[in-house]
Amino acid sequence: MIHNMVKWMARASAVIGGVVLLILIVLTTASIIGREMSKAGHAMEGWLGQLILSIGVDEIRGTYELTEAGVAFAIFAFFPVCQFYGQHATVDVFTGGMRPRALAWLRAFWEVVLAAVIVFIALRLYDGMLRYVGNGETMDWSLGAEAVQQWPNREILLAGGLTPENVDTAIRQVRPAGVDVASGVEAAPGGKGLDLVKAFIEAARI
Repeated sequence: MIHNMVKWMARASAVIGGVVLLILIVLTTASIIGREMSKAGHAMEGWLGQLILSIGVDEIRGTYELTEAGVAFAIFAFFPVCQFYGQHATVDVFTGGMRPRALAWLRAFWEVVLAAVIVFIALRLYDGMLRYVGNGETMDWSLGAEAVQQWPNREILLAGGLTPENVDTAIRQVRPAGVDVASGVEAAPGGKGLDLVKAFIEAARI
């Protein structure tokens, strides 16, 4: 039963990795097409060029970062099925003459080591992700203002490093459809402060 469950989990992980790769292919292709169409729109004169620019077709921001993270995820997603079926590359120069029992113990040892390494890497990746979520880093507001001007018909939200002290300035500069806040109203890590939330709301009503 456990064998079948591990087999199913390994296969499911591989399928998820494959789906992620397909999504990355579509995302990269769409980004390239959008970038080339945006270049064509700027180069064209007349209504067609204006139409392309008014639609807001452009390169998808963050494609490179998403591709890097997605490829890393897909690689780790394929590890379980490779390990389960033993289809990864092996070098048996030193183990070819070992007895089956000794070889089985050696393989079990390295599987435990591999599991520990995977858990360690997963924890490090999780820790690295937390540094980018609600870290209070203030974004470049000029980029937000540029996005609002480029896509006037879209509702653009502003986030990143907003606090009760700077949200009014950010809104005046960017003119977003709305704002998002997380660590900027925390009285302690992970805990929102009621007074800070009220002050933020009041400052955002301009």
